[in-house]
This record gives sequence, C-alpha cells and structure tokens, in this order.
Amino acid sequence: MTELRSRLERRATDSVPFVPLPSPAPASDDRTILAEGPKFVLERWPGGHRVVTLPEGVMGWFVPIAGEGAVDGVEWKAGECVTLEGRCEIEASVGSDLLLAYPGDKRL
Repeated sequence: MTELRSRLERRATDSVPFVPLPSPAPASDDRTILAEGPKFVLERWPGGHRVVTLPEGVMGWFVPIAGEGAVDGVEWKAGECVTLEGRCEIEASVGSDLLLAYPGDKRL
C-alpha cells in the first residue's frame, strides 16, 4: 500500500505545465467553432434558417441558449435540448443564440 501511495504522490506532484488545445480555425459568418476535437465539436450559431446533416450513426445535441424555433416541426425554446440525427431543418427566431455539439474531432 505504501508503494502505491508513493507512486501516486509522485504523479500528483509532477509539475508539468498545462498545454491547452489550439484554438479552432474560423468557420464562417454564420457559425463559430468553439471546440474542435479531440472528442467532440461545439458550434455556436445565430438565429435564422439552416439545414444540418449529421453522418449516419452520429447524434448531435442542439441546445438553444436564447430564442425559440423549431427543428423539423418540433418546437423548442431556450434552455431545452433537442437531439438531432440525419438531415434536420432548423428555424430559429432573430436574436437566438444556439449551440450544437456532436462527437468527432473535425467539424462537419
């Protein structure tokens, strides 16, 4: 037990500086990539109309921070979460602030 504790203490005291992941490259005027890999991608969008197509077997999490609208006819409002699969048509009110997260290391 003492040997294990000693190894754990050495690991905890390894003073290696934190190295952040590089900032994602700019996307476009109507979307911002907040995180890109290694486990997921997080995008931020303004309100308006858009179509997103997720690859087969990939689920996305659509989280509106502000505003309201509909995804394929299913209404949503700020604070809710809608899971997306396949091709989805999103309509969001002007002034909406929207997040979309999906697994992967590269943006769609």
